[in-house]
Amino acid sequence: MTTRKSVKRSFTESQHATDDDSTTPKRVRHARVSASLKDANLAMLASGDYSDLVLKCDGVEIKVHKMILCSQSEFFHGCMASSWKESSSNEIELPEESLDDVKGMLQYLYSGDFPEQSKVPVDHLMEYVRMFALADKYGIPGLRILVEDKIQEYANGGLNIVVVMDALEFCSLQLSGVPGIEKVTDILLSCLPEVIPYIIDHGNDFEEMVERLKGHPQLLARLLEMICRKGLRKPSSSTRSRETWREGCRQPDSSYKVSFDEGEGEEYSLLEY
Repeated sequence: MTTRKSVKRSFTESQHATDDDSTTPKRVRHARVSASLKDANLAMLASGDYSDLVLKCDGVEIKVHKMILCSQSEFFHGCMASSWKESSSNEIELPEESLDDVKGMLQYLYSGDFPEQSKVPVDHLMEYVRMFALADKYGIPGLRILVEDKIQEYANGGLNIVVVMDALEFCSLQLSGVPGIEKVTDILLSCLPEVIPYIIDHGNDFEEMVERLKGHPQLLARLLEMICRKGLRKPSSSTRSRETWREGCRQPDSSYKVSFDEGEGEEYSLLEY
């Protein structure tokens, strides 16, 4: 009896042999593959390959992947895990967002970072604040942490007081009550005492800052608290006691004034005059 020899073929070999030689394997022509997971994710986002979900924003359809979005976002996970229409239609509309911001959010979800949209560094702060808003709205904790780090890095560099005030007002008006927004506003407010000495006698920046802060009492109060906590230290041991200081504060006609020493580890003392 003649037995037929079986031929085991590898994953990379063609299953379509020629009629002349049915046992001769042929190589499959592969598509270009990525060398890293990050590059692979971004390539799928750009091409839409293997997409199983569509986002609609500003009249544009973006093909995305449930595994990427739902594993990092509470909002997208909720859409797909519930009985909402999105879970069956596999389409989600984002009518309130700008297309550029959504693209930045997706860039983070697929790569762990997002590029600044503007080539002007001074504009980056408002981009960061908007991304923080998206991180809160769509429940993306990793994006929120990244944005906080970017804002801190921005604050450590050169500052534009007008842009800082724009960001503070946005936080106050649009993000009030958002968990974690206090940390963002504190980072921005902490910049102001550092730049005030440089702008107080130059141009209109100082006057504009004061006028804008007047419209946001909660920011003004927080700024005052930060300045006081940073500037005041315990009374010098060589001067009057804390009780004397408190007593002097209670006396409207008290003839005491506060003296500050400059430098690291500032101290105050009471001088009688």
